[in-house]
Amino acid sequence: MAVDVTPGTTFVAGTPRPLFSLTGYRSARNRQQYDVAPGDRRFLMIREPDDAGPGTVVYVENWFAELQAKVRAAAKQGRARLDPPGTHLHLGAGKLEPLMD
Repeated sequence: MAVDVTPGTTFVAGTPRPLFSLTGYRSARNRQQYDVAPGDRRFLMIREPDDAGPGTVVYVENWFAELQAKVRAAAKQGRARLDPPGTHLHLGAGKLEPLMD
């Protein structure tokens, strides 16, 4: 919302009005759905997807244990290198960190 403020010795606020339309942007009752960019001149907001179809959610249990097993297998084959004591993983020129044992 925006409001005009009249300068003077007493505070006088005008009638509140929408600053911009929220049509097409995600909304929620229990949390903020925007952020203000540095400089306070822009907003970052979540836009609803263009298609109305259902999205896909992939739920993976114990994913970290599976990742560790795959990394160790790749390290044994020489396709990855674990730095002692296993805190960093190197895959070619890239690096993922941290990797916990």
